[in-house]
Amino acid sequence: LHLFDPTETCDESKHKINIGVLGDSGSGKSSLILAMLQEFGAYSEAHQDLPEVSIQGDGTVKPTPYIMPGFDDNVKIWDLPGQGTTQFSSTTYLRDMGLK
Repeated sequence: LHLFDPTETCDESKHKINIGVLGDSGSGKSSLILAMLQEFGAYSEAHQDLPEVSIQGDGTVKPTPYIMPGFDDNVKIWDLPGQGTTQFSSTTYLRDMGLK
């Protein structure tokens, strides 16, 4: 297992990490991403919007990337719509999100 280390001496610009956060609608995906971005100092990054947290299903309606501060724009966390709603059926969710 090799984890991304931003202090490595190799050409870091070639390392791109995309992390998708997926799950049931209303399970707290956007809240988790917001907490992670806050922990890494996203409020100091004026150029980036933060996820909107919804208390109802279908808060996130399209896959949205957020850049993790501190990794030279090499790490993105993707907020994916929740599955199991009329808009995003569980039976076709992985295909619809481009994951299968």
